[in-house]
Amino acid sequence: MSCFARGTLISKVASALVFIGVGLGNVIGPYAFFESQAPHYTTGVIVCMISRIAEVCHLCILLEKEAHSQIVVILVLRLAFAIPNKLRDKKFAEGDLRYDPEVITYEDMTDKQNLHFRYLSMCP
Repeated sequence: MSCFARGTLISKVASALVFIGVGLGNVIGPYAFFESQAPHYTTGVIVCMISRIAEVCHLCILLEKEAHSQIVVILVLRLAFAIPNKLRDKKFAEGDLRYDPEVITYEDMTDKQNLHFRYLSMCP
């Protein structure tokens, strides 16, 4: 992160602020996810999105850069999570019970191996 800043002081401040922000996020983050909101965890998702937006805005101001690349990354990640969900939902709607989202498995599998897995999102 500091490689984008001009000057030694600004680059050190930028690195320190990112470090502090990550630390605070790791402390505060788990308290935003309430068991009563499972499986969508609306409050937790909103808190994560707000903190991400604040980070992007803060870095843009501090580093005098535009956030186009970060916005692109956020949109690409949204597509990378939404497309597999839609494909798995389609296969389940066609009658393939291997893709049933209600099934919970506790086996040690990745999200690609576990056909029941869905990425959580606030948007349908």
